[in-house]
Amino acid sequence: MKWGNQLLRKRHLYVLSALCAIILVGCKSQVKEASLVSDIGEKSIGIKDIGDTQINLVDPTSGKMVKQINLTSLGYFQDENQYKLNIKKIANEIGKQIDQKMIPSRMTSDGIWKEGKPSYELFEKELVEDLMDVGMWERSRALPIVKKRPIAQSKDANRNTEVIGKYVADIVGTANGKIENIRLSANTINGVILGKGDRFSFNALIGDTTPDKGYQLGKEIVAGKLVDGYGGGVCQTSSTLYNAADQAGLKMIERYSHSKPVGYVPIGRDATIAYPYFDLVFENANNVLVQIFMKVEGNRLTAEIHRLI
Repeated sequence: MKWGNQLLRKRHLYVLSALCAIILVGCKSQVKEASLVSDIGEKSIGIKDIGDTQINLVDPTSGKMVKQINLTSLGYFQDENQYKLNIKKIANEIGKQIDQKMIPSRMTSDGIWKEGKPSYELFEKELVEDLMDVGMWERSRALPIVKKRPIAQSKDANRNTEVIGKYVADIVGTANGKIENIRLSANTINGVILGKGDRFSFNALIGDTTPDKGYQLGKEIVAGKLVDGYGGGVCQTSSTLYNAADQAGLKMIERYSHSKPVGYVPIGRDATIAYPYFDLVFENANNVLVQIFMKVEGNRLTAEIHRLI
């Protein structure tokens, strides 16, 4: 593939050099000096001061241009290795801009169906490969973006269910703020339905635990120390959910432990949350839909995973 890429770019240069040799006037605004040498041995075709060759990278899901890149300044004609490093960096930057985790659909506790939101993922490796083979005459390229919508529909919430995973944890501490934060986050998760291949992301669904959403000050662990923070306590929600989901056989994609042991789950069975950095993400890899139920009763938090039948 590497030789093919080099040969492709040499052909581009050869064609451009030949055109300049035949119709010099037509090329002088873009090429000040051209040299055409043999491909024998280590010699190659070279062109100096090639004008800007720009390509628009387009989001196929919206038709909008995401970024315009300049092949010349990225080293397309000069240094293949440097060019590849540059486009890897660009792919990573675009990925941060495009990638969004799925927000699954759910039936709220008061019987309202909330439609989820699709996930968007840029295949960065594929983009790099595309740009390694791009032609200098091209003016646009579609980004390799995959959009996935939640599978569940409102009618699925009326189906019979069977428990396949359950975990109950005592709520440690009696601070009102912490208990309310656990109750609020658990209520937001309650009723989520995941189809095959759908992913649950704690951060995508809950978001930042800010006061305008009703979250209060509570104790949370930061760098091994207990400090006050809005949303303190939601890690007990995520840890309880993690244990139920793991018991149900859901595929864990992302999970992190606290910097010190917590009292509400065994050591190594916790799932810390720090928006937007640390998340709990799992996938329903089963052939059936599953639904999440969470509730607070007294000083106990319960998470259940049900199989829809």
